[in-house]
Amino acid sequence: MNLGLCRACAGPVECVNVLWLLVSAFIVLADQATKHVVSRLVAPYEVVPCLGGIVRITNVRNSGAAFGVLHNGRPMLIAIAVVVTLAGAYYLLRWPRRWWVQRLGVSLSLGGTIGNLIDRVMVGSVFDFIDLGIWPVFNLADSAIVIGMALILYSVLFHPSVKEE
Repeated sequence: MNLGLCRACAGPVECVNVLWLLVSAFIVLADQATKHVVSRLVAPYEVVPCLGGIVRITNVRNSGAAFGVLHNGRPMLIAIAVVVTLAGAYYLLRWPRRWWVQRLGVSLSLGGTIGNLIDRVMVGSVFDFIDLGIWPVFNLADSAIVIGMALILYSVLFHPSVKEE
C-alpha cells in the first residue's frame, strides 16, 4: 500500500525510507536558512545576547572540524563529508528496516553533514553562530550531527537487534 505519499516508490518500505531522507532535507534547509538570516543580521564577530544572555548569537567561521581541529584540512573534511553523506543515504534507502531511533539518528546526522558540507564547498569554512559561552560556537547542523550520533549510539547500546516497525 503506497498511500500516495510517494508515487515513485515501489512500495511502503521504499516510501518510508524516502521520508527519512526528507527529515535530512529539512535539517539542511533549516540549517542553511538560519545561517543565511544570521549572516545578514549579525556582523562578523559581533555578539548579540539572547534569552537574557544565556545564548549569544555570534557570527564566526570555522575552517576546521569540531573544536577547530584540522583547520587547514578542507579537502580531507570535504572527502569525509562526502563519504558520510553517501553512506548515510545508502543506509536510509537500502538497508533493512531498523528501529526508528537509529534511522532518525542517521537522518539527523546526514542532514547536518550536508549542511556543513555546503558551507565548506561554497565558502571554504563552516558558519557557526550559536554561542552558549561554555562550549565552542556551533550551528544547527552541528546540533543535528551530535543529536543524531547520540541516537545512533543509544540504539546500538540499548537496542542492537534489527527490529521491524
